[in-house]
Amino acid sequence: MWSVNAAAPLNSVHLGYGLGAVFTNLLVRPFIAQKVLSINVTNNQGLNSTLSMVNPNIVIPYSITAILCFLIAVGHLFFYVPELRNRRQKLQVQQVIINQRETIDNVSI
Repeated sequence: MWSVNAAAPLNSVHLGYGLGAVFTNLLVRPFIAQKVLSINVTNNQGLNSTLSMVNPNIVIPYSITAILCFLIAVGHLFFYVPELRNRRQKLQVQQVIINQRETIDNVSI
């Protein structure tokens, strides 16, 4: 896609990987903080016991990450479609040039 100019896009991909590794931890940390729910339970023998339940809500950061990934994919498509059109146009122009050369060669023979 970029042929000779591939260095800058690849460097930006590597930069995005590093930034994602840092910011994902910052994004997820508040949602996986352990919220301990203590419940006092009396069993049939009259002994009191405490149940502790941990309830991390991990759905929210996964949803945020999924939305960000979707937006990045749409951005890639936004830049890929014009590049694909340019390739098609270049191929069509090259095909026309080749056909003209063939007809000129056939006429001169």
